[in-house]
Amino acid sequence: MDNKPELIPYRKGDKWGFCDRNKRIVIECKYDSAYCFSDDVAVVSQHDPGYYPDDVYFINRFGEKVTSDLWEVKLPNGFEALVSKNKISWINLTDMGALQYMHSIELYKDGYFLIEGYHHIYSFVFVDGRDYPGFANTSFISARPFSEGLAAVQKLKSNNLNDCSGSYFINIEGIAKTKEYYHCGNFSGGLAPVKELQGGCYGYIDKTGRQIISAQYAKANDFTDGVATVCNNYNRLWGVIDKAGKQITSFVYDDMGNFKDGFVKVKSNSKWGFIDKLGKQVTQFIYDSVSDFLEGMAAVKLNGKYGFIDSSGNNKVYAGYEEVLGFSEGLAGVKNGTKWGFIDKSGNKIIPFIYDEVHAFSNGLSFVELNGTDGYIDKTGMQYWED
Repeated sequence: MDNKPELIPYRKGDKWGFCDRNKRIVIECKYDSAYCFSDDVAVVSQHDPGYYPDDVYFINRFGEKVTSDLWEVKLPNGFEALVSKNKISWINLTDMGALQYMHSIELYKDGYFLIEGYHHIYSFVFVDGRDYPGFANTSFISARPFSEGLAAVQKLKSNNLNDCSGSYFINIEGIAKTKEYYHCGNFSGGLAPVKELQGGCYGYIDKTGRQIISAQYAKANDFTDGVATVCNNYNRLWGVIDKAGKQITSFVYDDMGNFKDGFVKVKSNSKWGFIDKLGKQVTQFIYDSVSDFLEGMAAVKLNGKYGFIDSSGNNKVYAGYEEVLGFSEGLAGVKNGTKWGFIDKSGNKIIPFIYDEVHAFSNGLSFVELNGTDGYIDKTGMQYWED
């Protein structure tokens, strides 16, 4: 059984600390910012009037500054990143001044960082210090995360940002495994969509670079559970194929998304609806826009207002809201007039419409803004702050 105390960022005036579910202060409110704990560490910051930028660091559940169990990663531009080993998805730059040179930095479970730096130049950095020859003196003008052991990249050939290669796949050692293409998608189920440099059509290749489905489509998406949505090059209408290239549906749709949870959003005669993997129509095509399903519910827009349907196409929440967020942990943020609150999957109001901004719930908490100040609430509406 996990006996670790549950700690919630708590704001007291303009200072942050941490409290328990009963709002009892556990870690003193002395920080200028504080983020939720991720396993055993949380990121906090303190401003020193004589120093810029702010001091940003990790603390443990006792409020002690963490100095061990961290990675100090050297980035290609000379800056350093500090990363908690306890939660590899959480990363924060120790020198916040580096943010102006960093567009994004993310650590993946395979043990590498994909960094988008200055001028949108991408780099791979490995946590264990591996230095593969394939990455030596190499910069990428575009790069995707590794999927099924391969990553799509586009190499910069010189200091001229317009002087770049086609898109191709590399392995974890940085070695090219396919020829160059105009565009590459992601591998899923052993296949990836690629657009030829010549001819301008999409087809699918396997991980050896062998053509499995010929280049014949105007657009093509990644496979999901053995099916993919593609756009016919002849009439620019969309349909569904299997991994052998066999049509599951006719090419009759104006637009399609990607399959998620067995359903895909489709556009027909300027209206949106859903079909399943077999091409069976799940909803009517009556909506101005739709989202993907989250927790069995999809947001739909009808006559300028938003509501929700379930995966059987049943209207579960009347389309009467100005804006909505997707469901998360059983609740969805919805905007009624000018204010936000939360509803459940039956449309019942759970948290009143009083907030200026809300975010989706994560680990039982939502970050909200109320009358120009911000803080966290839980799923009962309890506010974790005092002004």
